[in-house]
Amino acid sequence: MDQQRPRTCDWEDPPTLRERHLIQSFYSNDYNNGSINDPIKENNETKNNNDNNNPNNDNKNNDTTNNNGNNDNNNPNNDNTVNHSNKNYNINKADSNRIDNEIVILTVRLFDLENQDASILSTVQNLERIRPTVETFMNDTRNLKRVLLRIEQKQIEMEKDIWSLTNNDTGLSKAVENLENFRLNVENFMTQLSQEVAFTATVTQEMTSKNGQALVFPHIITNVGGGYNGNTGVFTAPRDGVYVFFCRITGAYNPDSMFFEFILNGSAKTRNLVFGRSANPYRTSFDSIVLQLHHKDKVWIKMMTGGNHYSSGTGGDQSFSGYLL
Repeated sequence: MDQQRPRTCDWEDPPTLRERHLIQSFYSNDYNNGSINDPIKENNETKNNNDNNNPNNDNKNNDTTNNNGNNDNNNPNNDNTVNHSNKNYNINKADSNRIDNEIVILTVRLFDLENQDASILSTVQNLERIRPTVETFMNDTRNLKRVLLRIEQKQIEMEKDIWSLTNNDTGLSKAVENLENFRLNVENFMTQLSQEVAFTATVTQEMTSKNGQALVFPHIITNVGGGYNGNTGVFTAPRDGVYVFFCRITGAYNPDSMFFEFILNGSAKTRNLVFGRSANPYRTSFDSIVLQLHHKDKVWIKMMTGGNHYSSGTGGDQSFSGYLL
């Protein structure tokens, strides 16, 4: 087997204890099996061959041999002793490859450990970044638990109140009745608040009224809330409140004066003159009144003294209006 020069390994870091044992085991096994020659033995054989080829060294060799023999005789323990100190073993190619493979495996494992260390460090840094968020979440969770605890306490109190009411039928029935009445009152009040009331009605043609007649204004222009009846001329209050009413009457060619009144539930509240006996054949009277009405109170215009009524056709000469303040 060809002998090679001693192989040296360049280590970036000193080898570990396991690596040193591994390499030493290769050296020791190969030497004991005879696959690696003893360099000291080879040097002695080379020296003896050189002395035999040089005749001038016969005596020296003999002397040396005798001296060596004497030393061997004086030291019987040296017969089978081989000095292996300062050995410099040569490693064959197969052993070198095995060692290289082991070094590669160890290097790969070292890189894996370094990568694992970097991964662990990155994980720790990520955990440090999310730690404030986790702490905030934990604080919110604790606050939520406190709120839920208060809600549970309120629920327990309500259950106690319900139990007390259910054990007192009279009190519970009265409470339910009061609540229902309150609900109805609130609904009525809200309905009244949201309801507007206003109307205007006129007469669009000439007419003649009689004494004591309820004057009808059949042409309805506005009737918000539906309080005015165009067939009877009567306004019915849809809700309680303060109302304002207006009336305009125009006479035509009347030899005598006319009078009209605002009537509330059959009672006259005002009386107004439409003057006659004038050189001008057309005389107009206008009046207004403010009334405090209750729901379903009735208001209309009554001709105390009737007569002829003028109309231009558009209805502005005879009109009746009102609205809720």
